[in-house]
Amino acid sequence: MSFFRSMSKKQTREAVRASLEPRGLGEEFEDELIRSLILEKHYFLSRVGVAPTKFRKLFMPGGYVFEGWFEGRGWFTVSWSKCIDEPDMRDHFVRALRDATRPIVLAYRQAHPVCEVCNAAPSEEVDHAAPEFKEIARAILDGLTDEEERAAFAAFDYWSNEPFRFPAALEVERKILAAHAGAKLVACCKECHRTSAKARKGKTHHG
Repeated sequence: MSFFRSMSKKQTREAVRASLEPRGLGEEFEDELIRSLILEKHYFLSRVGVAPTKFRKLFMPGGYVFEGWFEGRGWFTVSWSKCIDEPDMRDHFVRALRDATRPIVLAYRQAHPVCEVCNAAPSEEVDHAAPEFKEIARAILDGLTDEEERAAFAAFDYWSNEPFRFPAALEVERKILAAHAGAKLVACCKECHRTSAKARKGKTHHG
């Protein structure tokens, strides 16, 4: 199935890697293939019609950091692989919802210092047992009107290091806190959390 320029996702990934392979760390270069991929497939930049004019790879243990030069803004990290994996703005929206509920989750774990599953290990995390957090978040986001989604997108600052927050006028944080109030939370150790999540995933796959 064609994904980009008559190439599949696998072929696109291989083409980009082949283009980057000869580039040395710190070398600044132009690349029309990657620039076009960003303009067409990046979850945010494609919607505003902006792409870097040149690129560079910087050293990072185990790999490299990929940056693009944006006129008037300078160097920013930009992911070509996410253009292929196709994340969308909902990733940032869901993260904002998690941030809004973080104080509640933290307070619950502190009030339950021992894992409520094995009753032995110290609690390290909090499991949204029912409903799962992704279900709560999906219901909130699916309830947004097109106008509200546009308002949320307009408030997203790609260039900022600050975490995204929904505009107060949308009352999204109030809605997630109200929905979250009815969720069953379970303080657990990492191993029990992993086991519980795996078991739920197995039930989903088997009906």
